[in-house]
Amino acid sequence: MQSKPDLRIIRGGRGKGIQIGAVQVTPASRAHPPFPVTVQVHAEDTWRILSADISLKETSEHPIRISTDLIEDRAETPGSILIQGNRWLAIVYDLDQQPICHEEWISQALEKLLLMAAEKGITSLRLPLLGTEHGDLLWQQSLEFICKALHRVDKGPERIWLMVNRRQIDACWELLQHFSDQ
Repeated sequence: MQSKPDLRIIRGGRGKGIQIGAVQVTPASRAHPPFPVTVQVHAEDTWRILSADISLKETSEHPIRISTDLIEDRAETPGSILIQGNRWLAIVYDLDQQPICHEEWISQALEKLLLMAAEKGITSLRLPLLGTEHGDLLWQQSLEFICKALHRVDKGPERIWLMVNRRQIDACWELLQHFSDQ
C-alpha cells in the first residue's frame, strides 16, 4: 500500500501578501525573494559594529587621519534610522547596555522607518524581524511590533518583504492573518 505524499498548502503564492494597514506584507526567506525591493533594512547597533567590514584593506589615508576619524565618531541613537543609499540601518542594538535591545527602540525605529519610506516615496522594502538576531526578542514579538507600527501610520511603502527564516514562514502567515483582521 502506497502512503500519501506529504503535501502542504503554500499560502499566498509567490509575491502575494497580506494587507496590514496600508501595506502589503509578504513573509519570505532570503533564498526566495517574493519581489525586488527598493530598500534593504538591516538591524544595527549604535556604533555600527554588526555590519562592519572585517576584511583588511590597504588605504592611502594617513594613519593620523584614520585615528582622528575614529576619535570623532559618535554613537547613533537607539531607535533611529541611518540611510546609506538603498541600505537603511535600523539602530535597535546598543552593545554598551544590558540587555542590548529594548522594545521601545524597535517601536521607534519601525515608526521612523515607515515615515521616512513614505516621505521618500519608497515603494518596497525588505525588513528583517528586528531585535531577534542579536537580541532576546522572540520573532513573534517582533512581528507584532511591525504590525502595530503598520496600523499606526497612514502611509508607508506599498509592499514589505518580511525576511524570515524558512521554518517560520507558515506560522508567520497565520500571525499576519490575525493582525490583518484587527
